[in-house]
Amino acid sequence: MEDTHPPVAGTQSVRRALMLLRIVANHREEGISLPRIVELSGLERVTAYRLLTCLTEERFLERDPATRVYRVGLEAALLAPGLQGTPPLPASFPLAMRRVARICNEPVFCMVREGDYVCCAHREVATSRTRVDATPVGVRRLLGTGTGGTAMLALLDDDEIDRIYGRHESEYRERGRSRDDLHRDAAATRQRRYAVTREMFQAGIGGVGVAFKLSDHAMAAFSVATMVAKLGTEMQRSLAGQLLHEVRTLRLRPFGAPGMDA
Repeated sequence: MEDTHPPVAGTQSVRRALMLLRIVANHREEGISLPRIVELSGLERVTAYRLLTCLTEERFLERDPATRVYRVGLEAALLAPGLQGTPPLPASFPLAMRRVARICNEPVFCMVREGDYVCCAHREVATSRTRVDATPVGVRRLLGTGTGGTAMLALLDDDEIDRIYGRHESEYRERGRSRDDLHRDAAATRQRRYAVTREMFQAGIGGVGVAFKLSDHAMAAFSVATMVAKLGTEMQRSLAGQLLHEVRTLRLRPFGAPGMDA
């Protein structure tokens, strides 16, 4: 039966924004330009651009700085049902990770927060001898376990860390992680601005991770895995610097950036 209810008053801008989001989502792979969006939507160019800019600022869309085409952003992707534990990423993320993997010649990972857990959304391999078998795409881990999840502790206040630990105490204990361990790692990461882990899930493998805000409601981390034997202070700073460079290039908000709690 056809719905004959009139549109709710005062929702024109919302409906227009949702229409634009659907148009962009229908061009997920190749992206879509502003002129084409205007053509398909029937909106005035100024109106369409204003709404697209808002959606981009809120991370529901992303705009490629080179081609100027729009694609669905991570904030929208994280709301989609049926992700089966693997959040899709904006196209710019794998490109940034590929650059780090090529420069550092080490595997690079992107972990995205999902409630009390983090999920491996993408990984880039390298030609180095570092082999990380414990972190396939789609694996989920508790916050504070693994390099990316440890980096994200810096973005949480101590009360939230306590609540998460309380909800999963038995799981943390199985991993050999105490409440004090989480607070100690959070404090160290806040001081350094990056996380360092050693042999959390695989013997001989450590990592460096940088956490960042995707929006007010979502967070993630990039991390580089390497052999523990190579993970001295100089290597830590080099890997963290490369990750931070890419995070800032993507115009994301790393821990300690202006406007964020440090």
